[in-house]
Amino acid sequence: MTTKTTYTPGPWTVQYNPTYKTWDIEGPLKTNNSFRRKEDAMLCASAPDLLYAAKEALDALDGSERSYAVRLLRAAIADAESDSEPGAQVRK
Repeated sequence: MTTKTTYTPGPWTVQYNPTYKTWDIEGPLKTNNSFRRKEDAMLCASAPDLLYAAKEALDALDGSERSYAVRLLRAAIADAESDSEPGAQVRK
């Protein structure tokens, strides 16, 4: 599957910063992404893998156009690859 990557590709990791008591995401580019809750950081760090999995699942479900799961996958992928508010497509 060939796709155009418009985000910073992984791997992203999560590290605890005891000085600020935050969970920081570290990846190929130096960024300043800190979270108070580890769960939020883990979800954010897994975003590239989740997007890839969603695209692969959509390919595997090809032909199931009326499936609710297919519609959700398409909407989530569109949200991830757009400049609009996250979740806008999924909540339609």
